[in-house]
Amino acid sequence: MKRIRFFFSHTSRAISQESATTKSGRPRVTDADTDQNLYEASRKDPFLSAVDLQKEWTPTSIVDTVRNRLKQKGLKCRTPARKPFLTQFHRQLRYAYEHSKLHWSVSEWHRVVFSDEKIFQSSSRGALRVYRYVQGSDRFGDQYLVHSSNPFHTAPLFIMCVWIFGGNGKICELHHVECRIEHPYSLIYRSSIV
Repeated sequence: MKRIRFFFSHTSRAISQESATTKSGRPRVTDADTDQNLYEASRKDPFLSAVDLQKEWTPTSIVDTVRNRLKQKGLKCRTPARKPFLTQFHRQLRYAYEHSKLHWSVSEWHRVVFSDEKIFQSSSRGALRVYRYVQGSDRFGDQYLVHSSNPFHTAPLFIMCVWIFGGNGKICELHHVECRIEHPYSLIYRSSIV
């Protein structure tokens, strides 16, 4: 008959792995409902900071608690993308456009109107961040991009949008736009051209 040796450490480990033991420790500051509210608020507006969420949903806890709860749900704080990178299709279109204008004269270029917009904003929240899924998430999804039609929900001191267009080698008009939509641009352009 073969003799089998059992060690106490092996036996104790086997018992602890099989039996479900409750761990003691500090109770959680937030409950499941609060955690879900934090998650849903962050999914609704990914640009809300952890400080904003903490003030709204868990004023008695610290900001790190909010960050930890979002991290447990798979949301991580990242720098938002400004615009998508150029694809190969975009590069081909740009090349074709540039090639078609290669031999234009100065008088032809003087008939072209160029326009651009710039949004100036002051805010005390610091660098803009976004909470999003890292795995399986599109960094360049519309809800995660920073652009003029994506409003910022914290109240800055001021927001000013300036639209400029020009041609014939000089700036034609400089306008302050009250709202950030396409419609005012077309109205300004039409009234200035006529």
